[in-house]
Amino acid sequence: MAFQRNIFKGLEEWKNTKEHKPLVIRGARQVGKTTAIKDFGKKFDTFIQLNLEKSGDRAFFTDELDPKITFQKICL
Repeated sequence: MAFQRNIFKGLEEWKNTKEHKPLVIRGARQVGKTTAIKDFGKKFDTFIQLNLEKSGDRAFFTDELDPKITFQKICL
């Protein structure tokens, strides 16, 4: 990436928090959310990106309410 975005400071704080919740990124179109998250994801051994605007990704959360089963589905 050619320039450092302000979002990376917040993402690093989230990453370094001991007990953090799932990360949800929202904002205007075409501002670099996806690019920022993909770049940030490179810092992890395992990285799963779900775009809940896509029906295939959203389907993980429509049929099952048990978080353990939902997590297993995502990992598969």
